[in-house]
Amino acid sequence: MSARLFLFLILANFSTSMAIRKSDLVMEFCANIVKAKQVVIFSCFGDKNDIFEIVHKLVERVLLARFVNLGKAEIDLNNTLTRHITVVTCVVLNLDCPSVSRVLEMASNYGYFNKSYQWLLVDSENIGLINFKNATHGIGLNAQVTYGNTSSVEMFSLYDLHSKGQHLKAPLIANEYARWSENKGFAVDFPMEFVQGVQNRRNFHGQNLRGVVVIDRDDIEPTQANDILSTPSKLVGVTAFSKYHYNLVKILQQFYNFSVNYRITHGWAGRLPGSQFRLGLLGVVQRNEADVAASGMFNRINRLPEFDTIHESWKLELAFLYRMTGELKDGQKSGGSFLLPFDDNVWIVSCVFVALMGLAWKIIVFLEKYHCRLEKRCNVVVNALSIVCQQGLNQTPERTSTRIISFAFLLFSMIMYNFYTSSVVGGLLSTRVKGPQNLSELAASPLILSFEDVGYNKIVFREANSSLLKHIYHTRVEPYRPPSMLPAYTTVKDAVPYIQTGRYAFHCEVMDAYPEIAKVFDPNEICDLRSLPAFFDVQLIAMVVTKRSTYTEMFRIALHRARELGLISRELRAHRPEKPRCQSGSTVHPVTLNGVMNAFFILEVGILTSAALLLVELLLKRIIPDEFLVWNLSRT
Repeated sequence: MSARLFLFLILANFSTSMAIRKSDLVMEFCANIVKAKQVVIFSCFGDKNDIFEIVHKLVERVLLARFVNLGKAEIDLNNTLTRHITVVTCVVLNLDCPSVSRVLEMASNYGYFNKSYQWLLVDSENIGLINFKNATHGIGLNAQVTYGNTSSVEMFSLYDLHSKGQHLKAPLIANEYARWSENKGFAVDFPMEFVQGVQNRRNFHGQNLRGVVVIDRDDIEPTQANDILSTPSKLVGVTAFSKYHYNLVKILQQFYNFSVNYRITHGWAGRLPGSQFRLGLLGVVQRNEADVAASGMFNRINRLPEFDTIHESWKLELAFLYRMTGELKDGQKSGGSFLLPFDDNVWIVSCVFVALMGLAWKIIVFLEKYHCRLEKRCNVVVNALSIVCQQGLNQTPERTSTRIISFAFLLFSMIMYNFYTSSVVGGLLSTRVKGPQNLSELAASPLILSFEDVGYNKIVFREANSSLLKHIYHTRVEPYRPPSMLPAYTTVKDAVPYIQTGRYAFHCEVMDAYPEIAKVFDPNEICDLRSLPAFFDVQLIAMVVTKRSTYTEMFRIALHRARELGLISRELRAHRPEKPRCQSGSTVHPVTLNGVMNAFFILEVGILTSAALLLVELLLKRIIPDEFLVWNLSRT
């Protein structure tokens, strides 16, 4: 038997000899069948000698025996029974007592008819079972209740009581599994593990259970839920993991032979503003308005008191899907690719050293009165830039000092150029072009953002506390879009052709998009497909039932068995298609205008500077006399 088994035995007012016979029944059942360490007896007290006789026999076999007088006006059941008892306990109660219906009602309301307790109901007047049915409503599949009919003088019959769900008006089932007599003791037809186990209770005989499923559409009725979730193709408002968990419910139906009447919600969770009232599928499960949820949900820590998890196997992968293009490659970081091989500090130090070496060269020329042979004066700035750009000198220096500094300049330029080119080539050969890698880079990219039209994508922005998410919503999602653009919220089928253009990033469950992408994309475009998990990483989705449900353990056992048989892996293969394989070589992305923008910026600055100096020279020529300029140049 499992840990913490509790037993209620009901004893009527009886004669001394009859009390001794029932004490033998209690002792044999608690010690040999239940193997209890503690016994609690609820009964109407008769002769004290009867009590002493029962206690004496029980103490010989178990650790502790306790009596509760049902003749008292008030009985606090929570002070006697608790879910925190760690030993196997056998509790004895008498159905013939006048106040027993009150005890049964309290036990039913407190949820004591479950797997944690073992019940034995002893009835000597054949009316106790009827009173038991009228006073209780919490008998389920996990109940461990034994009914003992002691009307016969020679033999007591023991029946296992359970129901497929009294809250669903399911009948109370009584199966005889043992008999007890004073002379022969117990005659057990089936062991307790079988009587109260899965094999004996697995047939629900077509019982209708209450189900709940998420379908984010307004044009459907609950009777259409089965047809929609059974459709193999992708439908609007139905997620891949909802269809997967619906098929898990179908597996449970095959195991236990029951049917499901589905209730449809439009979302998974949420609360009304300023209220603790749960919405969506989680609210239905929390309020015990459904027996099984055919759509999974996140198994977060703050939700553990609200439901029982019976299975986890679906990995939810929500991501932005986009196609890698040259614009994304060159615009992945600000400033294009021209400055990427060197860090900012390297560029600053290099510019400082070039300026210092040019200044030293100018000083040496000035001190040595050096003049170039082909020009009237030596232009050090032009020579320095020529060396940095690997273009050599205007002419070879004649003095030793200028030769040394020009040689150092050339060596510096060669080393830096080697590092620069090796960084560029090594990056091209070893690094795969990835595109935006986080939400900030995605927000800064030229991609247009769209989302699958399901509830959780809208809730992400509605309940967002991140300033980045709010900025994305107000700048990239909320503004009006013309009809020629993809809407902010749309379907996977409509979004895939826009993803193919390379201008859109679409957020959805990637398993829903892969089949459509395989139909539309060619091999080269499949190789360019990228995914960006933006809001959260891959998480497991849980299949849930109501907290402390009577079906929790039975459903767990069935799904564990389905995993062992390979049924779970078969469903995963059917509902989780793989990403289309890249069957061509790596795509060569041409350098775009954004990638060489720095070079054009330098050219533009040079042209504007040259034009400005030309204007200055023309202005000076008009203001200053020509004789002064000729005299000044002759001095130079």
